Amino acid sequence: MTKKGILIALGLALSGSTFAADSFSRGYIGVGYGSTKSTVTNSSLTQPDVCNIVGSFCTVDDEDSSKQLYAGYNFTPRFSLEAAYTDLGITGIVTDGTISGIQMTKGLSLSLLGKIPLSHRISLYGKAGLYRWDSRSQITRTHLAAQNKGNDATVGVGLEYKMNRRATARLSWDRYNNVGTDTAFLDSSGAKTVNFDVDVVSVGLQYNF
Repeated sequence: MTKKGILIALGLALSGSTFAADSFSRGYIGVGYGSTKSTVTNSSLTQPDVCNIVGSFCTVDDEDSSKQLYAGYNFTPRFSLEAAYTDLGITGIVTDGTISGIQMTKGLSLSLLGKIPLSHRISLYGKAGLYRWDSRSQITRTHLAAQNKGNDATVGVGLEYKMNRRATARLSWDRYNNVGTDTAFLDSSGAKTVNFDVDVVSVGLQYNF
């Protein structure tokens, strides 16, 4: 091969490498919908606990649905920063047949994602970050209510399927830790938000740009 041919080949190789490095999408925005399950228990209604005494009929509803709007930036094909607004819905209801404690949670998160490609289209990812939660509780048949905000950890794992350059689908599991402040909805000083964790299994669809 002539010197000119070698230079041309080298130039093509370098340009091809540059294209491969820049061919992934830098930014993305997406929506998600999922099912939630919290760790709230029947001992969370009152303090002192009225649910764990003989003859009590307390019940717990620890499941609901979640909605999410998220956006992120891919620094590399394997490393991303992602912000999200997540509405966890009603994260816990405990009732003794007379009164009920109900809690709802929503908030903002900022997470780092690490991705491992499993194939040309499928990637496994893990993420960890901070969730700025806003929880509100109310006691039915009373005018008692409470609202608290705080910061705590969120972690997750999931799969991404790249349908084409612009569209990616997600299947994910996420945990939001400690989305309240106290051990029971109601004590002698009034209504409280309850400290428990929430797990979310969701599907998502994102647009890459």
